[in-house]
Amino acid sequence: SWLGGLPRMPAGTEWPRAKTQTPLHFVAQIACADLPPELWGGLGPREGWLLLFIDFEGIDNEATSARVLH
Repeated sequence: SWLGGLPRMPAGTEWPRAKTQTPLHFVAQIACADLPPELWGGLGPREGWLLLFIDFEGIDNEATSARVLH
């Protein structure tokens, strides 16, 4: 797991975009296996990665966009 930098995404995965079609900023990549088993009542993913992206520029308006990829 790490913050910032570049994510490891599967080949062919499109970079997430905001509602305005600008590319979102990569925030973090989290290994699901590192998460506590009781998180989300045990219903969350246990394998793979969670990739977090956000539109920092639109954070104060209706165009705010965030995406989580698994």
